[in-house]
Order: sequence, then structure tokens, then C-alpha cells
Amino acid sequence: MARRGFLTVPEFLQPSSLRKEHREKKVVPFPCQAMFDVVANVDEYVTFLPFCVTSRVVSRPSSNSMEADLTVGFQIFTETYRSRVVLESPRRILIKSINSPTFKSIESEWTFRPVSTTSCEVNFRVSFEVGSILHAHAMRLFFDDVARVQLNAFIGQASKLQQQRQLAQKRQQQSPPEPTPAGKPWTVPFLQGKVPAPVLAHLKHVFIAHATAEAGTYKLSLAGFGAACHDLVHTSPWAKASPTLEDLKSISANSQSVDDKAVHMFQAIDILHDGRLSPDELRRAMETRLRVVRDVFPLLLQEQLALAASSSSSQFTSSSTNLNEEGMKVGLLAIESLMAQVESDIPLAVHQIFLSMTLEEPNHINLTEWRRMW
Repeated sequence: MARRGFLTVPEFLQPSSLRKEHREKKVVPFPCQAMFDVVANVDEYVTFLPFCVTSRVVSRPSSNSMEADLTVGFQIFTETYRSRVVLESPRRILIKSINSPTFKSIESEWTFRPVSTTSCEVNFRVSFEVGSILHAHAMRLFFDDVARVQLNAFIGQASKLQQQRQLAQKRQQQSPPEPTPAGKPWTVPFLQGKVPAPVLAHLKHVFIAHATAEAGTYKLSLAGFGAACHDLVHTSPWAKASPTLEDLKSISANSQSVDDKAVHMFQAIDILHDGRLSPDELRRAMETRLRVVRDVFPLLLQEQLALAASSSSSQFTSSSTNLNEEGMKVGLLAIESLMAQVESDIPLAVHQIFLSMTLEEPNHINLTEWRRMW
């Protein structure tokens, strides 16, 4: 019986293998304008979008266009790129990369079609093209799943904002506004005397900026706490002066050219430090990458189940809890089966990589040959 290959040599060498597109269509219980506003608010992506490390609008040439920097990824696998965003409120948003070290192009398009006064159809398309075969096959491992999770994250954010608006309206109707807590003293007894006063004042400023005033006090949501911690790392001298090894790797990866990244990766894979990569070294590196993906997939599944549960209009019961738990078990088994199959095909993939290259030394890739692949 012929064994299924991880990929064939002709497929591996075709230019089309460097491109990928994903499309999704969903009807959501929000008007077009509500979904449009969530997608257009790029500065807030970092507070709710999975795998978004930073998001920042850098310029607004006109009222219906802007340029924004986005950093996506996890661990040391990060990518920062600039995009041009075209806004056609409330029906369409087009986002195209204009400066990316890794991607030849990355583009996403959102269109919103009204279904009723309180619902709309969301059409989401995202595509990319890279210049590296290695990047293309790494992206294909999880591109579709990440695209679905990110679409669900936008829908979840729209749901959250709608619930906040409804709750605020209900409170306003039921009782007069609460007095502002602006003059209320802010004290953290367990920090006083242990943290310098300027640092404590900075903590107060950052966390209050992300909190909401409610019933004479401040309340901080989980998303607000994450955003506050993110701001602390970027604004606190003590945080800036204490970068971790992972921070340094991420900074290095983001600031380098594609060729520099190729050299950096070559050095990381070359565990023997002999200036060449063997099939065994490349296999080990791919298995390490797969373990990272295996760790991420359960989180993606868990988020999808949680989103489905929160968006359900029926009352949440113990039976639905059991159903979610069962869905998680089945999903984890499917993920483990898929990862096991991919892992078993890694040796064949490595063999085909070496087979597709013209090498000065059999079964060894030197730095020059590696850089040509990128």
C-alpha cells in the first residue's frame, strides 16, 4: 500500500504553494455599523485579538484611510508589518500590507451586508503570499484555524461591547448616575513602603486609565488588566531596563531583514555549530516547531467553545457544560491525531527539502544555500 506523502516534490516547488487564501461567511446579531466599528478600531486589537502582540495606527491621511503597524505571533515567532486600511463605512474594510519583512503580501477584506435592523452578514477574506517555502509550509499548518479564531474574536468583541451598552442603558434607567470617584483616595496597603512612591504613582495612573468607574470605586476587567500590563512594559523604566531573553529574541526578529532572519534561524537550528545543517538538525527544528503548534491548538479550540457558549441565546445549563466538555475531549483527540500524522511525515518533508536543493556537500546545507531558500 502506498504511503501518503507529507507533500510531493512538484507541489513543493510550485510558486502557488507560496500563496494561501481563507474565506468565512457568518450572520451575526449586530448591525453593520457595530461590526464595522470593531474592525476599524485597530488600536484596540491588542486587547482582544489572539496572537496580536501590538497594534497601533501611525497615520490618518484622510477620514476614510489610515496606516497601521501590527505585530502578530507568539514566543519568538513574531512579525511586524505595516498596512494601509481603506474604510467604506459601514459596508467594507480593506487592509493591505505595504511593508513586511516576511510577507510578499498579506491582505484582508471585510464586507458587511444588512440582514435586518439588528443583524448582518459578515464576509471575511484573508490571503497571504510569502517568498520562502519554509514560511509557506509553516503558515499552512495553522493558517485556517487562526483565521477562524480571529474572526470569532471580532464577533466576540462586538458582543461584549453590545452587552456593555445594554448594561449601561439599563443602569441609567434604573438609578441616577453614581458620583465620580475622582477624589477617592487610591491605596494599596501591601505595596506601600515596598515600592518607591514614583513607581506606585505610575502604577496608579496606568491601571486607573484602563479601569471603569462604577458605584464609587474602580473596577478592572481581565482585558483591561492585560492592556494595563502591556502599557506598563512599554512605559515603565524598570520594565524597559529588564528585558528577558525572549524579549531580546523578539526585538531582534522584528527589526531584522528577511536575510538576517534566515541567518538567525540557521544559527538556531545549527546545534552542532559546524556551519551546516544536517537532516537530523532540520528534523529536530521542525519537531520543535510542531510542539509549539500542538500547545496552541487546544487554546484555539477552548476559545471557540467558550465563544459558542457565550453567544448562545439559551440559558446555560449543566447539560450544555457537559456538552462543551465532551466537545473539548473530542477536539483534543482529533488535534492529537492530526499532530501525530504531521509529525510522522516530517522525515519525508525533510528528505524532500534536501532532494529539491543543489548542495555542495551531500546531506548538508551550508549558510549560503540556506539563504538562497529565503
